[in-house]
Amino acid sequence: MKATERIVSQQHGPMGGGQVGQKAHDFKASTKRLVRRLTPERVSALSVITLAVVSVFLMSLGPRLLGHATNVIVEGWFSGQQGGPGIDFTELAHKLEIVLAVYLLGSLLAGTQGWILNGVVQRTIQRLRAEVEDKVNDLPLEYFDRQPRGEVLSALFKGVHWEMRVRAGETALLVHSTHAIEPGAQVRITVDPDDIHIMHKSAGAPVDDREPAPAAGEANSSNDI
Repeated sequence: MKATERIVSQQHGPMGGGQVGQKAHDFKASTKRLVRRLTPERVSALSVITLAVVSVFLMSLGPRLLGHATNVIVEGWFSGQQGGPGIDFTELAHKLEIVLAVYLLGSLLAGTQGWILNGVVQRTIQRLRAEVEDKVNDLPLEYFDRQPRGEVLSALFKGVHWEMRVRAGETALLVHSTHAIEPGAQVRITVDPDDIHIMHKSAGAPVDDREPAPAAGEANSSNDI
């Protein structure tokens, strides 16, 4: 998605934390680009939609058919209480077989849909990566020489995130990330203005909690003779 086609919004979580979310600035244009991107997979995409609709229909039809089997049990029980033939187990077994077949078919279609969808996503991402790689390979070497790079000096896991020390020229940076990078790797750092957080720190004279030293000429009581 191009930078001109997305906007950044600040979202706050229930625990007070905030995260930056992105959404399409022009949903119609983004949808058209997505459809064009999926054009080579149009047959598979249509198959995914069809299988999804049919599987959901079968899954929603199952409880209705199961209710018919329940009616056979209830009607047969009341019939037996009144001296009738009781529960027709042959009809009950037939209805349960239909219910089982419907659920199995719905599950099979849902699994097939997921398998096809996974293939569509993988092939689409592969084409995207190939296009990006072709564009990068076309860039001149002087372009990379002009871009600032840094070297990872160390990486330490802090229990929740990784703390890495990065040196870029004369500048040393302390980077926190959920992804680890091996020391010695060359990295590039970009900072989004919306990701910068400024914390207010009150300015005041430092408080010294230590006991004052005894004045010159005063003797310690434990050393008195």
